[in-house]
Amino acid sequence: IDHTPLDILLCSPRMKKSKWHIWLSLAIDAESRKVVGFYLSFESPSYRSCMMVLRDIVRRHGRMPDMIIVDNGKEFKSREFRRVCAMYGCSIRYRPACQPRHGSVMERLFGTTQSQLIHNLRGNTQLMKHVRMVTKSVRPENFVEWTLPALHGALDYYFEKLYGTEN
Repeated sequence: IDHTPLDILLCSPRMKKSKWHIWLSLAIDAESRKVVGFYLSFESPSYRSCMMVLRDIVRRHGRMPDMIIVDNGKEFKSREFRRVCAMYGCSIRYRPACQPRHGSVMERLFGTTQSQLIHNLRGNTQLMKHVRMVTKSVRPENFVEWTLPALHGALDYYFEKLYGTEN
């Protein structure tokens, strides 16, 4: 399980002028590299994000995983996260600190998701990496149209049907 901010702004279905940044919390199966659960949130990662990813895993697969490998983020060391994992017999393994290569599979998936899906949606903030080249007419805030439920559906479709099927 890990988290990343997505390069897209979202709006509210009721108020089209509202713009928010979104976080993606993701769980993958280390052997098959298949996405087993995810969660979108406007809040930065916390134990709640971890709990919601676990909830999505159980919803999709009907059970908790036997083992979870996480980095050393404070959300993974919270009492609540450890308690839920212990209650359901799920062991927690922490990746070695200062060893980024141990999370390379997850980081690659984040990059692939950003480049194949998010950067092709209206309202993406990819341009803002070179902010001096952005004029008012092409600023991402002018093109925001995705809502949280719509983006959740797009990510669900991408992870279930498209990711990992390229030849």
